[in-house]
Formats: sequence, structure tokens, C-alpha cells
Amino acid sequence: MFTYLQTYLTLIFLLSLFNSCFCNEFNYDRYSLLRITPKTESQLQSLSDLHAKHVDELDVWLRTTAVNHSADVMVKPTIKDFLIKKLASLRMPYEILIDDIGKKIKEDKVTPEERAKLGFFETYPSLRQIDQYVQDLVNKFPECLSLIPFGTSFEGRPLQILKISSYSSERKSSIWIQGGAHAREQIGPATVLYIATELACLCYKENEEIYELLNSFDWYILPVLNPDGYEYAQNTDRLWRKTRSRHPNPQNCVGVDANRNWDIKWSDTTGSSSRACSDYYAGPSAFSEPETRAVSEFMLDNLKGRLILFLDFHSYSQRWLTPYGYSSKLPPNYHEQKRLAEVATRALELVNGTKYSVGSTGNIMYTVTGGARDWVYDVICAKYSYVVELRDKGDFGFILSRRFILPTAMETWEGVKAMGFDMAEKLFLDADSEKYSGR
Repeated sequence: MFTYLQTYLTLIFLLSLFNSCFCNEFNYDRYSLLRITPKTESQLQSLSDLHAKHVDELDVWLRTTAVNHSADVMVKPTIKDFLIKKLASLRMPYEILIDDIGKKIKEDKVTPEERAKLGFFETYPSLRQIDQYVQDLVNKFPECLSLIPFGTSFEGRPLQILKISSYSSERKSSIWIQGGAHAREQIGPATVLYIATELACLCYKENEEIYELLNSFDWYILPVLNPDGYEYAQNTDRLWRKTRSRHPNPQNCVGVDANRNWDIKWSDTTGSSSRACSDYYAGPSAFSEPETRAVSEFMLDNLKGRLILFLDFHSYSQRWLTPYGYSSKLPPNYHEQKRLAEVATRALELVNGTKYSVGSTGNIMYTVTGGARDWVYDVICAKYSYVVELRDKGDFGFILSRRFILPTAMETWEGVKAMGFDMAEKLFLDADSEKYSGR
């Protein structure tokens, strides 16, 4: 069924190809990605000082806040030689992961003619193609799928949530899956779309065990939280991260980090930035962005007390992350959240051997304040709430080659499916309780 559906939707997808722009105007030729590993507290501080002094020339892809933990840093060609000499003088170990980022980006681009020979999940689609694909899914499976409008982006693009369910009930627990908060992390939306496709196919499955995933839960799917940023990354700057909002600031910098804008420890800049030009800018206020505000209002109006699982797909580093991001504090049900995450990562690993780490963001990564995952856990009271950092571990980073889309999406679906079965079994065992989704 999935193969047939993919063929059908690919044909629809191809109709819109030749009106799409596949060019990236920003030139990343000779930009490099370095992995730097401070071995002492002094080196860690020196690395932080270097970034602060050269913030416009160094883009930190993967941060570090601890000794012996690496930072991945994109370096402008104008400062590369200086940085390498400085690291050598500090005796700070480093390796070059990508020597020429622009070359990597160009190698993965496809022409309209080449794209016409590829399936939908063999390249990163444009926003318009994503919207068309989702609409085609709804048209194909009207019994189980519907589109719910819930807002508008800063640039006026419609925000719609895809709901997948065999039937609806106020007592039914819900699952929310989203991607695309950060525009350059394009493996997230592709993976979410694949999961949506697999869920849609369950409408026609005769296997009652499989169908139970739709009977047990209402699934809410948001492929691209930040559509303006995604479109900009597709057509203008492949490594753009933020939204495309305009807020008054002296430098006229554009955009806000859509995963630092939620009203949870929002004003704490240990895990975000108050500098408007920073990729981690938290915004002028919590929920300043129409996209994050619309999602939060939809959840408060429709899902509080019903949401059992929240999955927010990002990249990269292959980590399945529980609350909290804003500190090293663990949530009260941390061990249960960790157990379910390990159910997912074990199932995922069986597909291609891909290994994920499991833990809380504040303990195994770095501090993140104003994040969606923590807000959903604390305010909406989802029992399970995760950020999932998808492939890879740095060979490509944010520019993951399109040849990894299907392997990443397929293995991740197996992880999500395993979580669904685990939660559905608990629903059955706890049928006498009034509300399983509550904590």
C-alpha cells in the first residue's frame, strides 16, 4: 500500500516541479565545519571567548558547555587560517569535518530534470510541494485525515495541522508530531511527512494490531512549524535557521529562534540570546512569533489534559531528549520518559543499526531556554515530551545528503510506531483509569 501511495503522490508532486526554484543564492564556497574539543576549563573559556569576539564569522552548529565535549563550528573562509593558528597556539584539538560547505551543498542539488526521476522522499521538497503532498494525502484518505487551519505565519502563509484518526472522542489521548522549527534542519519535515504517510496507510490496514494506533490516539501532524524560514532556506540561504519576522532592532536583523520563543524560562539567556542578530534570539517577548503563538493557543484550546506524547524533530546528533532543557533538573517521571525513549531507539536501531543517545537535554547536550518541549510538558501536561535530534553525527550536519532521507525516515517511523504500541498497551491495561494522559 505504501509503495502504491508513494507512486501516486510522486506523480502529483512532479506536476509542480518546473515552477519551483532550486537555486541557493547565498554562497557558502570555502566555508568549513570544524569540530573543536576543549580539554580543559581554560580551553573551554577560550573557545567561548573566541566565539564572542568573532560572532559574525563563526556559526556554532553544535554547542558545548563541558570539557571533553565537542563543538561543531562553521567558519568563514576569511577567518579560517586565523582560527586554526589560534587553536594550535591554545593546544586545543580540532578536526575539519567539512572542508568546503558550499561544495557539499552543490553536490546535493538536483535540477528539475533530475528531480523528475526521483520519488518524493528522495529529495527535500519545497514548501509548496509539501502543502500539495499533504492535501493529496487528505484527498486519498478522507475517512481518517483532515486539515485544520489554526493560524497564519508572519509572511502570511496558512498554518494547518493534519489530523489522523479512526474516530474522535473527547476522552481519546492525542499525539503531536512536528518538524521544521529551524529552517535549515530539513530532514525534520521530511521525516514527519513520512510518518504521516505511514499513519495514513493504516486506514486501509486489515491488521487490527496496526490499526490500534489510530483507534487509540488522535495524531496531530505539523510538518513545518516555521514555513517562512523553510521557504527562505530552500530558495535563498540553505543554512538559515530562524523565522522571518521583523522586530525593531538597531541592526535590522530578521527572525527569531522558534525553539527559544516559548513561555518557559523565556527570559533566561543562559540557553538563548537577547541579541537580535543571533541565531538563538529568543524574540522581543515570549510567543512574539505568530507561528509559536498559534501552536500554543491550539494546544491550550484543544489538547490540554489529552496530549500524551509530543515529538519535536530537529537535527543533528542522533539524540532522543527528554525535559528539561532549561536546566539539569529532571522531570518527575524522567525514568518513565527515558524508558519509552529507549523503546523507540531500540526499534529504530534494528532497521539500519543507527544508534541514538537518550537523556535530558540539560544533562547530555546543553541549556535550552524557551523551548517547545519543556513548555508542552509543563503547561499542556503531556506525559511524554521529546526533542529528537535526527541524523547524522557531523559528517553532513545540517546539510544531510538527500540519500539519507528515506533511511532516516524509515527507521524513525519504526521508533514512533514502537512508542505507539507501548502506549496503546498501557491504555488497555489502565482502561479503568479516567485519563491515562494525565500525570
